[in-house]
Amino acid sequence: MDKVMAFLENQVMPRAARVAEQTHMAAIQQAFVVIMPYLIISSFFLVIANLPIPGYNEFMSGIFGNGWKACLDYPVAAIFGLMSLHLSGMLGLKLAQRYKLDVGAVTVLSTVCFLIVTPFNIKVAEKTYACIPTDWLGAKGLFVAMIMAIISTEIFRKITERGIIIKMPPGVPTGVARSFASLIPATATIIVAVIIREVFALTSFDSIHKFIYTLVAMPLGVIGNSFFGALANVFVVTLLWSVGLHGGVIVSGVLHPIYLPLMEQNLAAFKAGLPLPNVVTEQFFTMLWVGGAGATIALVLTMFFRARSEQYKELSKLALPSAFFNINEPILFGLPIVLNPVMLIPFVVTPMILCAINYAAMYFDIVARPMGVIIPWTTPPIIQGWLITGSWTGAALQLVDILIAMAIYYPFFKLLDKRQIFDEQQ
Repeated sequence: MDKVMAFLENQVMPRAARVAEQTHMAAIQQAFVVIMPYLIISSFFLVIANLPIPGYNEFMSGIFGNGWKACLDYPVAAIFGLMSLHLSGMLGLKLAQRYKLDVGAVTVLSTVCFLIVTPFNIKVAEKTYACIPTDWLGAKGLFVAMIMAIISTEIFRKITERGIIIKMPPGVPTGVARSFASLIPATATIIVAVIIREVFALTSFDSIHKFIYTLVAMPLGVIGNSFFGALANVFVVTLLWSVGLHGGVIVSGVLHPIYLPLMEQNLAAFKAGLPLPNVVTEQFFTMLWVGGAGATIALVLTMFFRARSEQYKELSKLALPSAFFNINEPILFGLPIVLNPVMLIPFVVTPMILCAINYAAMYFDIVARPMGVIIPWTTPPIIQGWLITGSWTGAALQLVDILIAMAIYYPFFKLLDKRQIFDEQQ
């Protein structure tokens, strides 16, 4: 362990620190820190609305009426459902602060440019309606939101620094002068955003959102029921999440038609009392994501028991209740894991190791295979493994997964914790 820690501290951390200190990377992390409390609040509403307890929905409906869950969904939709929209403006704000630009102008401009490239024409019964699908405003649109915020801010900065602005005479109020100074840079930036939108509209992708989605998703279509296919699935999901893309949504949208028949085959075999034919089904990955993508409940538990810095102690207390229900946005964006060079390694490697262990355990019938039942995704780990496999071995496997993941995450988290302690002492 000492050699591992020395290698990470002497080789990995200096390089990771240089990446993290890069202007855009640092601004992205700061933007995520700002919206993190709201993600935690939204997670609480999400947990309350989806508690996996038999009869829970009926009980709540009897007290609050049939619309009780819709009320809890409002803050979830306003925060999670519009995450990319919030991030686009906040990232523009943070970059503007670093470049000493007009913060208000850049914040609004970043949001406007993101919305410009987002499709908002929907055809229903041969009629076209101007409305923006929330799919691209939530986690699926994070990558585009970051790209457009950076592009718009950089264009605004370059034009402003070259003095291509409207200068008002002395005596004009500062606020008015600042507004006129932003007219030319903002107009040029918006024109670029419109060009980006129209260029993609001329292609089969229709929008930059669909281009990125297709570019990432299409290669996954060849993955089927195999060990290497499962590894590729896990690798892509975590890699996408590490840069802010909702890996689960992208991958499941492509692979769901592949895994659904495999799940049905297992269910039919289970009902007939026959051996289950498939290891890799959607439930295989459900068991793998203990605490959410990246098996992050292990990281939260590591923080809870081993953190020495005040910030990580408090973050673990806030993230732990959500992690028990497989909601890990508070830790993904609060630590953060997204765009964090230090945590990229364990976040990607850990689930791949767990995937290999789980596949081997089920392939050699040491652990029962998923029997094809679909359970709520918020079902807590260990209970989840028991319900998916119908056996105590499934629960035991998830417990082993958590312990292994904690061992992998620990040295990397210890480095972050050490650096945070130093910052707090300063």
